[in-house]
Amino acid sequence: MVARTGTAVNRLPALAGRMAACSLALLVGCTGSGRVQVTSLSARFIDPPPAKINHFEPNRCWWWLDEHGRLCLAMERDRPSLLGNVGSSTFRMSLVLQDPPAGPGRNYPGDAQTMRASYHRGGSSHRFQSYRGIVAVRARPNHIYEGTFRLWAMHRGSGLLAGWGAAAPYLFLGRFQAVRNQQAGRDILIETEYGIWARRRPASQPATQPN
Repeated sequence: MVARTGTAVNRLPALAGRMAACSLALLVGCTGSGRVQVTSLSARFIDPPPAKINHFEPNRCWWWLDEHGRLCLAMERDRPSLLGNVGSSTFRMSLVLQDPPAGPGRNYPGDAQTMRASYHRGGSSHRFQSYRGIVAVRARPNHIYEGTFRLWAMHRGSGLLAGWGAAAPYLFLGRFQAVRNQQAGRDILIETEYGIWARRRPASQPATQPN
């Protein structure tokens, strides 16, 4: 009787670990999620841009490895409106990092290739490109990556009848929980790299290709 009780007690940590993994999977869901805060760092103009923090809560967040073995993440949030395109908005953001964490976690320095983001509302468009910062990524059970980031970015906006305005600095803060989906993630990444915001392609060939 004592032996059976001891065995049951010994199994508790493993059972607790499985329950935690299941809880995490249910919390993240099948599409991942994120929370992004964005604010202007401009010391030249104000109102506009207003002295406030803009909040975005992506309800889709994906990760995958590209052909060069880099860890890629992409997230988005669509907000439809009864007014149609006039009132609807879409936020998208992509991250391209280096190799995925070899252990439980890893910090990645941010540069001009790390982050792209876009925000479209009505007839206005806003695009962002990082230039410095840091991204932390942690591996979780069930092929989930979660992380946080602090990234400085340059912003350019355009209106319905106007071209792109002058670049201005912004700060991105946030966190994410990403699930694996290469196709859905690449669709977001491609949109954030529109036109002059395309990332520089690595010169080296994928390690999996023959010489």
